[in-house]
Amino acid sequence: MPPLPPSDEYLAKGSTGCEVMAPAAEVWRLLDGAGALTLGGVPGAWAATLRPGPDRLDCVVEPGVVGGHVAAVHRVHIDPGVSLTLDDASSTSGRRRVYVVMPASPRRTRVAYLGSSYASPGCVGAVSRWHRAEGRRTLGALTAAVEGRPLTASTGLAGWAEGRRVRRLEREHSGVPVVRLAASAHVDLPVAPAEVWRFVVDPESERVGHPEPAPHVVDLPGRTGPWGGRLRGVVADEGGLLGLQLAELVHVEPGRSISWRNLMSAHTLISTLTLEPLPTGTRLHERVDVDAHPGTESARHDACLRAALEHLAAIGQHLARTPEGGGAEPGGAVPGPDEARTDGPADGYPEDTGPGWSRPS
Repeated sequence: MPPLPPSDEYLAKGSTGCEVMAPAAEVWRLLDGAGALTLGGVPGAWAATLRPGPDRLDCVVEPGVVGGHVAAVHRVHIDPGVSLTLDDASSTSGRRRVYVVMPASPRRTRVAYLGSSYASPGCVGAVSRWHRAEGRRTLGALTAAVEGRPLTASTGLAGWAEGRRVRRLEREHSGVPVVRLAASAHVDLPVAPAEVWRFVVDPESERVGHPEPAPHVVDLPGRTGPWGGRLRGVVADEGGLLGLQLAELVHVEPGRSISWRNLMSAHTLISTLTLEPLPTGTRLHERVDVDAHPGTESARHDACLRAALEHLAAIGQHLARTPEGGGAEPGGAVPGPDEARTDGPADGYPEDTGPGWSRPS
């Protein structure tokens, strides 16, 4: 949770309730599933569990929004069959949702909803009204889902309005010109290609190079991205908040190369690792294909190149410390950031940049 203000003076709260024609156990079963997080949301939204168990962490993905919207939801309290408290771990405003399930009869259940978050002075009333509207939309969708009936005009109105907002953003976004860039670097590793490949395809490889605590990485089974590839989520602690990244596997050549596309980027952002066998080990290349707005090409390219160099150095240092990497054997000194090299000409820009690429000025 992010640091909260010392007073509840700026805490915005909104509550509502509903009565569902279904047993309490059935209502609870829906609330307790990850899919309940998408109730009343953007059409096409979906949710998945990133970390099961008592400290459960779910993710919610709303496709179609420019750049994508992904939230990490942390279950901070659960009283099975009675109440559920959810915190938006990606929110800077301390957003919290509480559901309480109360049996009214064997076939009827009352559900109470309380939403809260901290708001700026002068905005508490407006944010409180938003929480009440959010509660009515969520409980309306819950009722429709449990009772097996379609959403009414009133419960679907907010989702329809959100859909219009998303389409407007996409129209505005599609008219902004972009330039395709590519940044490429490599590092020589005193490790056999098979061992390097085993590491780069392991989800644990996403944890190298990150400060403690290391991020939580999970592949999401049963889900595919816009390009039909499997999905991977990376949850990292970012100064008290949980930052969540979602990537899609878009290309793999076993033992040779693997490409992941960042689904959280408003533009193309694809990272490719390629292995090249050497007599003394493996040369590992990393190429980042990225779009940039005119005028930002140089800064964007340099940022991607710096990230690739740091990533390659972190991989090399990790493998050199593992038994598979053989430690620092002869010819196998631990590579540092200054030993990861850029590919291509001396100015750091690669020659083979693919269609649509232009050299930054």
